[in-house]
Amino acid sequence: MATARRPYPRTRLRRIIKAHSGLKLSKNADVLIYLNYTMFMNALVREAAIHARQAGERSFTPRNIMKALPDVLARFKG
Repeated sequence: MATARRPYPRTRLRRIIKAHSGLKLSKNADVLIYLNYTMFMNALVREAAIHARQAGERSFTPRNIMKALPDVLARFKG
């Protein structure tokens, strides 16, 4: 029977966070960081798609992402 695959490599994420922050992590801090990251990326893609549609494009481009980035960052900053 095959083992279930995790949605993200938890140990690798914990190691990256520790290396960049230089601090210890609480038990589930990496889970919250991962969820926040996925919510941010989802909002960014959605907003970039809206910008692309308004420009009459069929798919979004890096230019659309850069236009959407300030709006999404402002939403997640608070």
